[in-house]
Amino acid sequence: MTTIFNYDQYEEEDNLTSTTGPSIKEEFTNVRIVVIIIYSIIFLLGVSGNGMVIWISGFKMKKTPSTIWFLNLAIADFVLTVFLPFYIAQVSLNYHWPFGRVMCKLCSAILVVNMYTSVFLLTCISIDRCASVFYPVQMQNYRTNSLIALINLTVWVLGFVMSIPMLLFRNTYTFDNVTYCLKNFSYFAPVLDQKKSHSTTVIISFLFGFLIPFFIITICYANIILRLKRKHNVKSNKPFRIMLAVIVAFFVCWFPYHVFSFIEIELQKPGFVFKTGMAIASCLIFLNSCINPFLYVFVGQEFKKKMWQSIFKSLENAFAEETLVNSRFSTKRSLSQCSEHPALTQTV
Repeated sequence: MTTIFNYDQYEEEDNLTSTTGPSIKEEFTNVRIVVIIIYSIIFLLGVSGNGMVIWISGFKMKKTPSTIWFLNLAIADFVLTVFLPFYIAQVSLNYHWPFGRVMCKLCSAILVVNMYTSVFLLTCISIDRCASVFYPVQMQNYRTNSLIALINLTVWVLGFVMSIPMLLFRNTYTFDNVTYCLKNFSYFAPVLDQKKSHSTTVIISFLFGFLIPFFIITICYANIILRLKRKHNVKSNKPFRIMLAVIVAFFVCWFPYHVFSFIEIELQKPGFVFKTGMAIASCLIFLNSCINPFLYVFVGQEFKKKMWQSIFKSLENAFAEETLVNSRFSTKRSLSQCSEHPALTQTV
């Protein structure tokens, strides 16, 4: 019998209702509605927020190591949220996947690429900030745009490497005329042991996608906070609150997903509680990409200044164009009236 481990945590509704009854079916339908609403909000905020960062840091600000970091982070988070409509459609169709096998693999791989890239970039940014605080002189000499760009390129390559399991194991399966996009570890059986393959991917994801990055981020920001407090030259507590928010946000958004991933290894038929928990955990992952611009970029004075300048400039240009169009229209209208009434022209 083919064993299917579904990382989207959903089976066909018939199996769910046959074992749990109509009341659970209704509750799970409510969960789906909540997930759709949350995904939609995250999509709107994530695309607009990260799009704004890409626009400002990519086209309006001078290229510096910081803008290169934030530009790449925004691109990763932007792509992650751009693909949310596929999953909104999937949840809306009761987890039926209508986009085909290629898109099943491609969407899953792209999401994983940008998830890992986002996590790795957050880790690199924390290291960069910590090094800049402890070794300011040395960092001025070695912290060049070309070096930061090379590190970002390496991060993207690592993100692509981490997406390989999705390309191998993710596939479409049809049950009762409903197609699902699932992760199937039996695809390479008996060459690979299914449960061992499943466990290995979960452990690797936990280590490199959460534990090691979280440890590095916490250590870096904790050292920065201690260093700044020792100097007694920070007038506001805002930097400390922001750094604490970064650590808490990373933990809250990523830890639940990895907990449920470990639980899933031992589950053959996930129940309502697990599916609901995994749905919430998935929402939190996307939420992290939505709040990153507010934690890392929008708090910067220079970025906010450039953002408002760009917005006012765009509005000014838009109003100027509208005024010009109205002026031309009024001129044409006056000339037309004069041609229709020659007496007016003679009088003038």
